[in-house]
Order: sequence, then structure tokens, then C-alpha cells
Amino acid sequence: MRINEIGSVRPPSITKEIMRNCRQIVQLYISQTDAFFYRGAKRSDSSYKSVTIDDRKPRDTDRFTHDRMTTAMKETGLKAHRGNSIFVTSKFDIARGYAEEPRPNKPKEGKVYMIFPVDGFAYSWSPKIEDFFNDLEGGNIVGLEDYGSYAEQIKFLGYKSTGLGQALRDGNEVMISGTYYAVNAAYRDQMSNFLAGIGIEQRAPK
Repeated sequence: MRINEIGSVRPPSITKEIMRNCRQIVQLYISQTDAFFYRGAKRSDSSYKSVTIDDRKPRDTDRFTHDRMTTAMKETGLKAHRGNSIFVTSKFDIARGYAEEPRPNKPKEGKVYMIFPVDGFAYSWSPKIEDFFNDLEGGNIVGLEDYGSYAEQIKFLGYKSTGLGQALRDGNEVMISGTYYAVNAAYRDQMSNFLAGIGIEQRAPK
């Protein structure tokens, strides 16, 4: 997945930036103990900051399906769609699979990152989709074949831009559009402890 680099940010400064700029997702992560959205990427950074682009090229899905699904999503009013988003999941093993997947002209192994989108980000997801490419290729979406047009398929899949907490709990694939921070999942325990501490402070009597 192509991304437009803004710059490299290193811990601990990135933690301060995340707390300042990503309050929406931080509050969601605090409410869901030890749950994060992950993304597998062919990188080696400990952390980085980036922004999604508007003409993302498909990585695995064929171009025809990608373009038609993107158009259908736009027509239904989804601000985050397959053409302008990164794909995240709360299922670590799925993200790791993409990090380790062989790709031409890319490092053999990538990293799994915890994703912290900046406040005001757009997102969309389907309660029927765990991993779009694998679900589609594996024929795991029961009933999809009954719908001829891509617009009908989007409606059947129930894509929406609400209920992000449910997607986090259930492990559904989520499309996120906007600026975001990524922190190597090797820091997962540290980030969990840090967010837990914030949650305890917030719940403490004033």
C-alpha cells in the first residue's frame, strides 16, 4: 500500500504527539483493554507519521474490482474507501501476515504497527468483512453472489462509518483515511501500560 511520507518521528516524542493529536483513538483504546488496530507494513522504523493518499493502488485485489468497489463506496457516501485508506485490524495475526507476505522489490520481512489516526480521521468498515481480499477470494462472504452490481454488494455488506469500537472488539477490517502515527508493535506492552495509566487517572475521584 502506498503512503505519502510526512516525516519520521521517534519515541518518546511520538507518544507526546499521539496524546496531543489522537485523542479519539486513544480514548477508544483505553476503553478496550490491550486492544489496538494493527497494520502490517514492509518497513523497519520504530515509529513513523504518514498520511493516506487519494489514488491508492490495490496491493492484492485485482484493479477492476478495486476500482468498481471504490466507486460504489463513494456513491454511498463513504469518506473512507478502498481508494484513499489504509487497512487496519485488531487481529494481530492478520496484520503479521501482510507484514511477512513476500512482495517484489520489498524487504523480506516487514513489521506490525499499532495505528493511531489523528483526530478527525474518516473510517468505514463492514461487520461481514474480516479481511476483504481473503474473504472475497475464499468465498467466505455468504450471499454476496446474489447481488449483481457493486453498489448492491456494498449495501449487502453493510459498510458504515459508525461503531468503530465494535469493529475493534470483533476484529473486522477497517479502512482509515487521514493522517496517522504508527508505532512498532514491539512496544505494545509499553503502550498498553501507558494507556492503562491514563485510564486510571481519568477514573480517579477529582
